[in-house]
Amino acid sequence: MNVEFVHPTQLSVQDIMDIAKGCLRIKFQVLDPQNMVRMALSENLMFYRVQGQDFSGIVAVAPKDDTLWLELVVGKGLLKHFDEIHDWLIGLAKSHGLHSLTAIVASPVIYRLWQRRRAKEVARYFVEEIPNGRET
Repeated sequence: MNVEFVHPTQLSVQDIMDIAKGCLRIKFQVLDPQNMVRMALSENLMFYRVQGQDFSGIVAVAPKDDTLWLELVVGKGLLKHFDEIHDWLIGLAKSHGLHSLTAIVASPVIYRLWQRRRAKEVARYFVEEIPNGRET
């Protein structure tokens, strides 16, 4: 796997499109691609381009306190390489002197992948949609 730090001013058009697509897929919180770039410019978030023979994508992480927060992973063919990407993330956290890797997971497929790891589930997230308008 090839990993490259990407300064926010060096994001390609494809990177930005992938980030925007990833932000739209995340339903449990509002992620704004412009805000993510602003966070990266202020060094509160880091973008990495990951690629291999049959996969490519962008990973956004935010080191905060003792934790590396996994904010976004988006691209093509990444699920097949979850273990490889996870191992790299653990190494990245260690290189920053951090003691944990944290991700909020909404996808059932990704949830099952995390269950295979040593990660412990610490919370469940529920969303109840409320229809617009008032009932009369």
